[in-house]
Amino acid sequence: MIAQEALTRLQSMIDSVDPEDRDGEYCFFLPYSDLRGWVEQDDFLFRASEMLHLRRLDGVRTLSFVNYAGDNSWGKAATNYNQTRFDHSLGVARVDEEISRRNSLSGKEVKIGVVSALIHDRATPAGGNATKKVDPERLDEEIWWHEDLDHESEELFEELGITQSQVDKIIHNRGMLGKILDVADWITYVMKDLYEAVGHVGPQQWLEDSFLTECATVIAEDHAIGDIYKEVRIDAAQEDVFFTDPQRLKRFLTLRALLHRDLYLDPISQGKDLKTKLLIEKFYTRDESSPEDLLTPRRLREMTDYELTRYFADKCGCVDDFCSFSQEFYEWYPHHFERFEDVEQARNREEELKNTPGITVFGTREIKGFNPGTLLNVRSEDGTILPYRQYDPKGAVKIEAMAQETKGVYVYYVVNEEEESDFYRLFENNPV
Repeated sequence: MIAQEALTRLQSMIDSVDPEDRDGEYCFFLPYSDLRGWVEQDDFLFRASEMLHLRRLDGVRTLSFVNYAGDNSWGKAATNYNQTRFDHSLGVARVDEEISRRNSLSGKEVKIGVVSALIHDRATPAGGNATKKVDPERLDEEIWWHEDLDHESEELFEELGITQSQVDKIIHNRGMLGKILDVADWITYVMKDLYEAVGHVGPQQWLEDSFLTECATVIAEDHAIGDIYKEVRIDAAQEDVFFTDPQRLKRFLTLRALLHRDLYLDPISQGKDLKTKLLIEKFYTRDESSPEDLLTPRRLREMTDYELTRYFADKCGCVDDFCSFSQEFYEWYPHHFERFEDVEQARNREEELKNTPGITVFGTREIKGFNPGTLLNVRSEDGTILPYRQYDPKGAVKIEAMAQETKGVYVYYVVNEEEESDFYRLFENNPV
């Protein structure tokens, strides 16, 4: 009964989340908060985004090929999480701006924060997180964000009186502005991904699915959970941030942990990403002077997801039937995988499977858990600033337990006679 009441309340809230209906350049919307509206041409956020040339990111999906699988085959194949890195970057910049203004930072500091937030994902390669695993050193957007910055970007930096090294420090979450960016990033992706996962299904599905019910119940307890951005404060002496409402932070970290456990690090989602990683590896080189039909770090940073998918279609000889190929490519999910406690066990099983007729081993992926965020600082009732874990040990243990649950090593394989996808021919005669 409690769950049903929570879901009813959540549904009424979701029905009213559309941004106001008026013209603007970009629509900004932070779910479960009052932060929404339009980015106009005279807004610094708009001008900066144009000068930094971020439009390619509108063709790079934030979650790569990840979607919530649930217990049904439709969920495993669905690809309805279409939020992009461009939308995410705008969101982070706006949240960063709001936090900075509420903490009375100078106009220059606010603008520097906005620029750093806008540019922090600029170098994300086509395929997003799935692609980055091919070569973490050369495909990390936080390392290569400054590659090929043009004169307009340099003009923006000169206007603000900042250097690339200063922005690099912020992007790597160092110093006060770096900590604000880190928190703004967390708040933005959690709220947007949560809305994509929960906001597109009906109450009956919520009741039938434990993950959706858990999320919906927490949101219904605090339907303005996204307003947590208002409770971020600066500890100037420590160049750090803290939260003024420990209970709201607990709910936020719980929702974030649920997303990691049941969405980002779900073995099916990880298997879908693994497919893309392995395909890229077959055509990848670090040598930027290599023939144009190979994928290099710079080329991947210039491509969109569409262009990468079309590249694979060309390698399969499926360009003439690209729509069908693209649908298969996005909807494919691993039907066969096994979980192990350590890498050695997984490698032994992988060798057994490789020697089994009719089986193609896709690969092995180790999931190492995630940062539960319980070391974020809060302000207690007596004004003391301390880590959330210290403020609420029992609550922290529950969140940290979800991080532990995600750990494991997975071996993915295909029963050849079951596989009909066109892209599979890239593996068929040359198993990874």
